[in-house]
Amino acid sequence: MKKILMILIVGLVIQSCKKEESKPALASITVVNVAIDVAGSKAYASDKRINWSAIVAADVVNFANFKHFGVFVGSKNVVAVNSVDTTKTLYGGTAEFKEAGLNTLFLCGQAGSYEGVYLSDENLPNYTNEVVGIRFINLSPNSPAISVNLVATPTVNETANLSYKQNTEFKTYNADANVVKTGIAFQVKDATTGVLLASCTLPATAVSPYTTATVAQARFKNVTLVIKGLVGGTGANAFGVFPVSHY
Repeated sequence: MKKILMILIVGLVIQSCKKEESKPALASITVVNVAIDVAGSKAYASDKRINWSAIVAADVVNFANFKHFGVFVGSKNVVAVNSVDTTKTLYGGTAEFKEAGLNTLFLCGQAGSYEGVYLSDENLPNYTNEVVGIRFINLSPNSPAISVNLVATPTVNETANLSYKQNTEFKTYNADANVVKTGIAFQVKDATTGVLLASCTLPATAVSPYTTATVAQARFKNVTLVIKGLVGGTGANAFGVFPVSHY
């Protein structure tokens, strides 16, 4: 009897190990909604067609905001629609998701020309010093080429000529105890005229709805500062900048 019991136990352990080994590996995708006049978007990354009604309200990505989603590895269809009218496609494409890969889909454009910028960020930098990695992406459809500088160094460009849909690489900025208290402030300007278009700060204190993007929270990590809206726009479409926190 003991022999039979031991055989059963060993069999169960082996079966359990097989189940653990068969679990599919995961990657992630961050969906960022900067599409003009799209208050909310739904998106998925899957090798099967998804019923949009199955995507709950909590997973709708509001304008000028973002959400992180898990994805099984492999080649997947990546699709995004207007959450109010799911017949209105904002983006459609395919992408290869690698294990533990970090990917970002920026939904952008405006009526008649909605599109997306897809970045495969599978090798986001890791930092051991007290710094934060920051990059910029220009997703304002009617903006001129822009320059960006730190408020502390107004004559030194962090990027000099960033056109629509272009992005910079991550650059490290000091995030020591003093900067944690003061924040990191930038100015966005017309690259040709030098006219100030917007100011933005990675703050010391969380600002709703971007409650994960203080300097202290972003330290040792990476943040994308997204330039959104329309030059001359008002309300939700006003030209501005918001942060997207990465892992």
